Amino acid sequence: MAANKTTPNTNKNIALSTAGVLIMSVVLLFYVVVGEESFGILARSVVFAAFAMMGGIFLKNIVQNEDRKDELGALNKELEKANTILKEKVNERLAEIENSRVHLETIIENLASGLVEYDNGGAVRRINRAAEEMLSTSRKDVMGIIPKDDSSARISLITYPRLAKNVLEIDPELYGIEALGAEIHEITIPGETEDVLQVTSVPLVVADEKNGTLKIIRDITKEKTVSRSKSGFITTAAHQLRTPLSVIKWAVNLLLEGDKGALKPEQIPELEKTNIANEKMIVLVNNLLDVARIEEGRYGFKFKEGDITPIIEMIVSRVLPKAEKKSISLSWTNPFPPISKIFFDEEKIMLALSNIIGNAVAFTKEKGTVNIFAENDSDYVKITVEDSGVGIPPEAQVHLFEKFFRAANAFQIRPDGSGLGLFVAHNIVKRHGGKIKIISPILGDLGTRVEVYLPKDKEKIPRLEEGEFAP
Repeated sequence: MAANKTTPNTNKNIALSTAGVLIMSVVLLFYVVVGEESFGILARSVVFAAFAMMGGIFLKNIVQNEDRKDELGALNKELEKANTILKEKVNERLAEIENSRVHLETIIENLASGLVEYDNGGAVRRINRAAEEMLSTSRKDVMGIIPKDDSSARISLITYPRLAKNVLEIDPELYGIEALGAEIHEITIPGETEDVLQVTSVPLVVADEKNGTLKIIRDITKEKTVSRSKSGFITTAAHQLRTPLSVIKWAVNLLLEGDKGALKPEQIPELEKTNIANEKMIVLVNNLLDVARIEEGRYGFKFKEGDITPIIEMIVSRVLPKAEKKSISLSWTNPFPPISKIFFDEEKIMLALSNIIGNAVAFTKEKGTVNIFAENDSDYVKITVEDSGVGIPPEAQVHLFEKFFRAANAFQIRPDGSGLGLFVAHNIVKRHGGKIKIISPILGDLGTRVEVYLPKDKEKIPRLEEGEFAP
């Protein structure tokens, strides 16, 4: 408790009172000892005045003390009132916090996704009901426990996903959460049903310090089963379509070349349109087969060291007629100094870059520009495709690498597109240990820049196995 503080006036009054009391004491003592006969009228007057003055000072101090008591009383009432209001507000805020906590706990407990929270030491700090069901465990068995990294228990496979035998690492960029430092894994749980769980690991950061890890678990077994069924259907349908499409192509070309007799002038344009439509169907079927092979892990790669520059030049020469038809300025800058040699699959990289460069030309309006250049960028070779096209809406950018996805403005320009080009390109580049970055817009509300990074070091290519490297 703080000490009471006195004002200068109070100190002065105390000093005067003390001095007066001392003087009065001396005078009275002298008066008693000497006797009243020795005091004349003047002396008595002085004593009277002194007593009167001291009485006034005492009376004044009493009045001031009473006034101060009144002031302190009023102030005390104000403080009590303020304290009551503060208590009420604190209680209201505590009630709001408690309601929010209960609300949040209810949401967490009833989420369809499983949640497991760990402290910095790796011990389980929280687990919700969905996680208990997915992991076939009880919270009383795992709370405060650090799961073993040598166990096949589901909680251990979730805690250490990289140790699982059947695990697939997913790029967080596909979900737009790479900035959170998140990691995404798909884990196949061994057993009769072979459940597939998607585990998203996100560090919990408080005041710029890590305060544990949160793992979000989704049971995607049904999704994978449906996806496999779709892939199987697509594969079967695509294979069944290839034969009749090839027959149509052969027959149309036979007619156009006049092998079955001369055509009437009005027949030629119709056959050319049929040929173009048939070629689009063949491309679509091939894309569907590529997607099916990618998803089934049968999209074989043959890596060898080489210069990617001739591949880019070949692609540019192929799309140049389409660019010229739209009066688009297509520019390819041959890199100087030359870019490093890298390990890549020529056929697959040609397909990926063809999709990207083809999109740039397709979605750039007449008299626009498409610029392509390559350069060494630290540990990567960087290929950039920049256009002045329609751009990509922000809400569409997180879905660009999803199969069959098409932005609304892209659909308006090319309603016949499949939405598979970037999906295939992304998977090819990722299989090379690289990445694709898309920045849009770059020119006001228009334009897109696609940056493809391919590693220079063969060791950065994931799961490079025997048979995938051609010397």
